[in-house]
Amino acid sequence: DKVQFNINQLKSTKETNAVNIRILERANPEPKASSEASVSPPRDKKETGRLGTPQKGYVAALKDGFGFIETLQHDKEIFFHFSNVEGKAEKLEVGQEVEYSIYSREKGGKVSAEGVKPLGKGSIPKLPCKDEVLNGKVTRPLRSVNPDQADYCGLIVAKSDDGTILGEYEFRIASLLNKKELLQEGDPVNFQVSQAENFALNVKSNKQKLRSHVEAVKGQFGFLSYEQEEGKKLFFHMSEVEGGEILQVGDEVEFVVVTNQRTRKHSA
Repeated sequence: DKVQFNINQLKSTKETNAVNIRILERANPEPKASSEASVSPPRDKKETGRLGTPQKGYVAALKDGFGFIETLQHDKEIFFHFSNVEGKAEKLEVGQEVEYSIYSREKGGKVSAEGVKPLGKGSIPKLPCKDEVLNGKVTRPLRSVNPDQADYCGLIVAKSDDGTILGEYEFRIASLLNKKELLQEGDPVNFQVSQAENFALNVKSNKQKLRSHVEAVKGQFGFLSYEQEEGKKLFFHMSEVEGGEILQVGDEVEFVVVTNQRTRKHSA
């Protein structure tokens, strides 16, 4: 059989596989029901329709073979497959600015992003914010941190030095100074407020960092000597290492502990 396909690479293992396989020509065509019958050209199972002009957004989450984009409206994420990324999908990073087109993939109204194109830093203009820097605490993380929650946006409660509540402010991936930072419920932060809307900008974690040594490295992941739970060394993935450096056994590192809200497992 002659087929058409896309190549996908798993981010964690770097293994490649074929996806979106479509038959173009059969090696042994099925016999025709009659001499007048003709073989219809293959059809996609799903109708695809482009909706509107190209848009911009931020990479909100990356998984093995797919990811999600936060829209400029900051109210939801759009699914995309690595096969629909222009260039090397494995080079994408959380928080990276991208351009994409929205396509309708199913009759049920579900959409996905196609033609995902990485943009240079600063391609999306920064939103103006007020000068005052506020202190607060995360009371709800982003949905990318806790997939089970209904709200996409995270929430920060701002307090004065004497403990008086000053207000509640939503935040998104676009709000974070370090867009790879996985803010957890209870994390202390400082931030500024947007001039146009009542949401947080330039959010920075004030969580105290810990120190430990690398105890073991196995390909793209490893373990630190630090134990969050007794007898369990703290897991880390190389994608979380700042600057893209490759850690080696014995290296001293600085880190924070994050907890997967679904599995309750800890990692650095």
